[in-house]
Amino acid sequence: EEDVSYTLEFRMRHTAQNWVWYLMEGAMMRNMSDIPYRMVGRLKNIDDIKVGQKRLVAEESIRQTLIDVSYDGYWDWHVQDDYEYISPRFWQLLQCDPSDYDHSPSEWKKYIIPEDEKILQQVLDAHIYSLGYKAFQCELHFRRKDGQIATLLCKGQVIEWDEHGRPLRVIRVHTDISEIKDAYLMQEELISKLNASNEELERFAYVASHDLKEPLRMVKCYAELIKEKYEALLDDKGQKYINYAYSGAVQMQEMIDDLLEYARLSSNNAEYHPEIVNMDDIIAHVLKNLDYAITASGANIKWYNIPDCVIGHPLKLVCVFQNLISNAIKYQAKGNIPEITITADNVDDKILFEVKDNGIGMNPDYVQRIFEPFKRLHNKKAYAGTGIGLAICRKAVENMSGTIWAEAEEGLGSTFYIALPQPEQFEDFLDEKYVA
Repeated sequence: EEDVSYTLEFRMRHTAQNWVWYLMEGAMMRNMSDIPYRMVGRLKNIDDIKVGQKRLVAEESIRQTLIDVSYDGYWDWHVQDDYEYISPRFWQLLQCDPSDYDHSPSEWKKYIIPEDEKILQQVLDAHIYSLGYKAFQCELHFRRKDGQIATLLCKGQVIEWDEHGRPLRVIRVHTDISEIKDAYLMQEELISKLNASNEELERFAYVASHDLKEPLRMVKCYAELIKEKYEALLDDKGQKYINYAYSGAVQMQEMIDDLLEYARLSSNNAEYHPEIVNMDDIIAHVLKNLDYAITASGANIKWYNIPDCVIGHPLKLVCVFQNLISNAIKYQAKGNIPEITITADNVDDKILFEVKDNGIGMNPDYVQRIFEPFKRLHNKKAYAGTGIGLAICRKAVENMSGTIWAEAEEGLGSTFYIALPQPEQFEDFLDEKYVA
């Protein structure tokens, strides 16, 4: 007897609207004369298997379509078979014709920068040794067909492992970030040039202002001497002219002093070391410096919830609060008694100071402009000053890693906010020799 087996897949109508796949497996039995005398077999419902196969084919088709239309280059390595699939888009990123290349490592390795091939292997090894926990990601440089260097961001993952923890299948996706990197490098270059230009401008302002002080001092001194010794000999017009010269020299000296202070704050930030500063000392210093203005105006100044200590610099803190309180006293309606309140609170990772007054306020559209050097909202006859005080405040606060801003309404006063880092942020930087 001889057994002849067979298999057959076919569909049968299960219901009026439903066709089902079946697998028939059987064998034809023959006698010694080779005459069939019996057929045996079995019928198996394989509809679920067929549906699953159809779904896999559809999913693979979608996956392949996504790979083909994606802007990213796709690489799929079947480790045991040592077979690599490289998507057409990968070759297009290198300005190559995909039809000219096969799916072998020797092809794409012609274009990668040798040093980066070593980096790629190191990153892949680390990913494999960590069983996928360490990210498989790096920037790689390839030489395009036209000779230009392309920067590709490579992200990959082992997606199949054997029972011994060895990789069976590895995929990579390559994104061309050349334009992003070029833009970043250009931005860095522009920032570097801008910083250099600002530093040069600040040095020029400092030197120019310093050199102007001596001749201006001479003008002021001689104007004062003429005023004292020859005032009686001058008519009203002459006295008026000499007063103009003297007051102009005084005003110019104030502007130069403020400009020197602003330039000093801009250029000496590298010398700043965070210190623990006692706020009681700062308050006492500010009130002492402003004693005459406070007494003359009858200003009522209140301090609430002020922390014992902050991280900053004593002179810079005095400069900031003295400027803000002085402005609050100065910018008042005629006959109004200044009411100034200074409070503090912990907000997120900052200590937030609030300096609020009942002065003339300002148009909310100008609250950014007031922190620019020499930007005044009022003429000098109405309110004296150089217009650089708030610019100095901003520079001092920024030098202490803080921020300053304002809110105001015309006729309803102004509120200035100063946000300084919490002491915990400087634990690693504080040194005993810098502790006040």
